[in-house]
Amino acid sequence: MLEKPRTNEFSHVKPCDTPWRSDGLRDSFVYRDLGIAAATGRRVIA
Repeated sequence: MLEKPRTNEFSHVKPCDTPWRSDGLRDSFVYRDLGIAAATGRRVIA
C-alpha cells in the first residue's frame, strides 16, 4: 500500500514575529526561526 504524500504548509514570518537568537552553529552569527521546519513537517531545516 502506498503512503499518503505529505503536504507542506505555507510559512510567512514577519520581522517582528520571531526574535534573533545567537545559539546556532556559529558564534558570530545570529539566527531567526523562519518556520520552514514546522511548515514541512521537519523534513527541511533552514
